[in-house]
Amino acid sequence: MYNSGGAVEAVDSSDSSGSKIHITGRGGGDFGAYSNLKPKSCYVNSEDLEFQFREEDNFFGVTIRAKTSSWEITICY
Repeated sequence: MYNSGGAVEAVDSSDSSGSKIHITGRGGGDFGAYSNLKPKSCYVNSEDLEFQFREEDNFFGVTIRAKTSSWEITICY
């Protein structure tokens, strides 16, 4: 999280296929991470959301709504 009051609380990549990453946290704002692969989809609290991916530096970004108190991001590859 950057430029926000949000925080990451846990990251789990124990999906048996290795194709999903689950990130839980709290507070709204912009979430960003670096990824070697471009994700196929991104869900925030089970809602399919549009995300950004800059191929020049492999930066993934999604905006968490300001009034969201807690969230789970699922990134699918």
